[in-house]
Amino acid sequence: MSILLRCLPVGYLPTNCYVLACEGTQEAIVIDPGTKEGEENRIIGTIEQLKLNLEFIVCTHGHPDHTAGNKKLKQITGADILIHERDAPLLTNPWLGAEESPAFKVPHRCPICGKQEMVRLDIDGEKARTISGCGVVVWEAEISPPADKVLSDGDRISFGQTELKVIHTPGHTAGGISLYSADERMVFTGDTLSSGSHGRTDLARGSEEDMKLSLRKLMQLPTETVVYPGHGDSTTIGKERMDNPYVQLL
Repeated sequence: MSILLRCLPVGYLPTNCYVLACEGTQEAIVIDPGTKEGEENRIIGTIEQLKLNLEFIVCTHGHPDHTAGNKKLKQITGADILIHERDAPLLTNPWLGAEESPAFKVPHRCPICGKQEMVRLDIDGEKARTISGCGVVVWEAEISPPADKVLSDGDRISFGQTELKVIHTPGHTAGGISLYSADERMVFTGDTLSSGSHGRTDLARGSEEDMKLSLRKLMQLPTETVVYPGHGDSTTIGKERMDNPYVQLL
């Protein structure tokens, strides 16, 4: 079995969107298409160039910087949208509980006027937006269709001869997942684990205690496992055991 992998940084932050395919059958999945408007064409272009058949759009969690491209990708390819059952409500209501989270109870520096002001969260038609104190839209993302299938810990996502195991890794959100291939020695960790860090826990339905448990769970994977995070460079489980200051405190 051989896997084809492409990483496409997309969106405002940016987010690592992964195109993953079984080379034997050309069946593929896309992980976390958190695109800005028009960037879906980069993903579609990659799929077409490699002559892939997109089976699934898999979201490691429900934040819009990981789901904004779901709608257009589904419209074009017909692929099913998959997400953990606890984050499924965020697909159609991405700001669910956000205004009550610690991150949005403090002022943020407005990128327009430079003042420290409260950010307003808004859903306008088919887009989720953050609006500065000056009333300017500083970030927006298209709202996803609902999930075609919800996932649970231990589920398997199969495409062609390739299989990924779903590991429930809450902490950044309640329904965060990592996707693990023992055969290929790789894990896609979304916003749970990244190089030298981990996802923030002060957003809606985040939990510091859950994050610690999830990091401990990931550290049990083999040392040579390559980590493909939602943001930033790839790393390995072994490197994070040695160098990640947050892992050192577990």
